[in-house]
Amino acid sequence: MKIGLALSGGGGKGSYQIGVWRALREFGLEPYICCVSGTSIGALNAVLFAQGNLELAETIWKSIREDQIFSLNLNWKKTHAITKLPNNYLKWVVSFLDRIAEHGWFSHAGLQKIIKENINLSAVSSSPIDLYATCFNISRWETEYFQLNTHTPKEIEQILLASSALPLIFDQIIIKGNDYCDGGIGDNLPIQPVYESGADIIIAVHLSRDSVINNKEAYQNTKLIEIVPMENQGGLFSGTLDFSIEGVKRRMEQGYHDTKQTLQPFYQFMKTQHEFIQQVQLFQEQAFLDERKTLVEEKELLKEELQQYIHKGR
Repeated sequence: MKIGLALSGGGGKGSYQIGVWRALREFGLEPYICCVSGTSIGALNAVLFAQGNLELAETIWKSIREDQIFSLNLNWKKTHAITKLPNNYLKWVVSFLDRIAEHGWFSHAGLQKIIKENINLSAVSSSPIDLYATCFNISRWETEYFQLNTHTPKEIEQILLASSALPLIFDQIIIKGNDYCDGGIGDNLPIQPVYESGADIIIAVHLSRDSVINNKEAYQNTKLIEIVPMENQGGLFSGTLDFSIEGVKRRMEQGYHDTKQTLQPFYQFMKTQHEFIQQVQLFQEQAFLDERKTLVEEKELLKEELQQYIHKGR
């Protein structure tokens, strides 16, 4: 059985996915996960998953410091917006930047620090798990899925930065001559690369109750399981931009609880099916042994009869 994991983008709400991971481990499903794809914060969680250290991932999320969060005066961004955007968008964007300044997001320097201190990019580069990060190619205006474990450590770092580079907030990242930004613009829940990897089961982790997979029929010959928050994880400022320790712990617990609730019936079915298969295999093995025993006995009997016949002939 091959399981694929698709992780949505969503900033501070991404701690929910760490709770999902804990539940998957308790169900014994972690060893069957062969492919993980993520967008933005989901891409960061994907590489954390590849390292296999759940406790480290929990510690990282609980230890995010203020100097790793973007909270600067954005007047220079407003100036940039004024020169670049049409008037009908300008008022909304300026208002948005004002509110961003009062909250937080990963700065590039902060995200780089987290990567350098906690992620073994060489191990990610050679991981046996297929890992994908979603980025939006501004140059071509299309979504791209980078397979991380086919790139060098330095390239992986750049791809992770690009996947979470919010337009207007961070400068785009240049990769091999093309400009890239946040992958959520094109695909915030990257199921496609997991599907193409040949996964029998795809677990898609949403970070919003409003997100919906409209094209389920596109994923034929696979079982698609959606983990959807049973409670609202917050909006832009109360969720996406919330990296508080209280918010992180609450979302981890919610992800753990929701995953157990969602997977329990499926797990019981798989467990029953597995036990049935085991019983069939045992029955087949016993039948083979019984048949083999019968053949051996018949062979010994034939051997005795042949010896008796030869003895009489003498």
